[in-house]
This record gives sequence, structure tokens and C-alpha cells, in this order.
Amino acid sequence: MAERAFHPIAAADRRAWLYDWLGGIFAQPLTEARIAAHLTGPGAAFLADLEHDPVVGSEVSTMLRALRSETCERALGTVFSLLFLGVGGPAQVPPYESAFTDPNGRLFQQATARMEDALRRLDLSVDPACVEPPDHLAIELMVMVQLVLRGEIAAQAKFLEQHLSWVPTFADLCGERDPSGFYAAAARALAGFLEEERLALSEAASATLEREIA
Repeated sequence: MAERAFHPIAAADRRAWLYDWLGGIFAQPLTEARIAAHLTGPGAAFLADLEHDPVVGSEVSTMLRALRSETCERALGTVFSLLFLGVGGPAQVPPYESAFTDPNGRLFQQATARMEDALRRLDLSVDPACVEPPDHLAIELMVMVQLVLRGEIAAQAKFLEQHLSWVPTFADLCGERDPSGFYAAAARALAGFLEEERLALSEAASATLEREIA
């Protein structure tokens, strides 16, 4: 079997970085400084390496091409508002678990309550300055960052299954409604990464169980 792109143990820091990076993409519009960090310095080197990754590489390349545009800050800021802040009306893509798991697509529903419970159970909290409900995509990805850094394989697998299974549908909708292609590529990269994570975490959990039985 071919080696997975992001093994849940051997590359924990790399995985945490990727969760953190993608969470940041969907947390707020990119500033000039953040765009520059994608194109120069250590961040650029990491992303250049990711361009060769079989799972997310093509999507990262699409994102970097968009960032090299001279007008990308203003353009992507507008798109972010249209897609994720409700400005786009029917063309928006709400980055909330509730919007994709509630039968009527309403916010602040069962998924929000389940995330509040998960945060308490995992002894995690959201910055009081954050105005978003806890089932916002960026917050859910930040939880995964902490679980990866803790090395809690079972908790990672459980949280991914319970709280991030809606991401492929979110990615499909971004693909339909994002005129820039940047956020659509980021969402596809996230969906692909999460599927790879699901498989790798399942393998790691099975291996752990076999060792305990042996």
C-alpha cells in the first residue's frame, strides 16, 4: 500500500499546520500581510511542497495562482463576503455545520449544541472575542489542530466523523458559487484532506486495537 500523504503519527506537526492553515482561510478575509505570507518565506516553502502532494496539490496550485493576482486582496475579500458572510443572499455558502445538517438548513440548531458539548468534553474553549457559533468550520478545524497536537487518535477520528462529515457538500457548493475559484479550491483541498485523514485514522485505530489484543 502506498504511503499516505499525512500519516496521523509521523507527521503530526504537518497535519496540525494544514488544519490550522485551512481553518484560517475560512475564518476571515485574507489581508495583504496574509497574502504575502503565502507567497514568501517559510509559508511559501511549505505550500510549494504541498503543490506536489497527490491529495491537495492541484488545489493548492489553483489557490496560489489566484493569490498572485495584483487585485486579489480586494477581489477575494468581496468573494468572502458574498459566500460566507451572508452578503450573497441565495448565492451564499454558510460555513456552519448546522446549515448542512439541519433538515431546514437553519443555524444555531442541534449541531451548535453538540459542538458546545464537545468543547466542554475536550476541555477547549473559543476566544470570547469570537462572534461565530461553535459549529463554524474554522472553529471545528481548530479543534482538530488541538487534538492532533495532543496525539489523541481516537478523539480525532470521533470528532472528524461526528462534526466534519458535511464538508464534501460544502465543497461542492463552493465549487458552484465561488466566482474566484480560490475558495472552491480551498474547500476541495479540505474535503480531500479530511477523507485521507479519515482513512489514516481508521488504520491507526485498528493497528492500536490489534496491539492491545496481541
